[in-house]
Amino acid sequence: MMVGQTIPNVPPGRIADENGNMTADFESFLIQLISYLQTNLSNEGLVPPALSTAQIGLLTGVLNGSIVYNYTTGKLMGKEGGTFQPGYTDGTFTNLI
Repeated sequence: MMVGQTIPNVPPGRIADENGNMTADFESFLIQLISYLQTNLSNEGLVPPALSTAQIGLLTGVLNGSIVYNYTTGKLMGKEGGTFQPGYTDGTFTNLI
C-alpha cells in the first residue's frame, strides 16, 4: 500500500498561447493543483493522511520525514530511520525529521 498524495508537476511549455489564453495543459495543471490543495490543506494547515495501525504497517515506498495520523492510537507519526514512530508527546514533537 502506498500513500498517493502528489502535488502535480508544472507542465513543460507555454502557459498561454499567442492570444494570451491559458493553454489546456496549464489549465489542467491548475485544476489538479487547486483540487490537491483543497483536499490536503485547511485553515488549520496541512492535513496528513489518516490511517489505521494496520494500514501504516502495509505502507511501502514512503520516505523518511513523511507524516501520517494513526487514528487507531490517536497519534501523529513520522517516518524516521525506516519506521513510523509516534512524534507528538506532551505537546512537543519528538522523533520527527
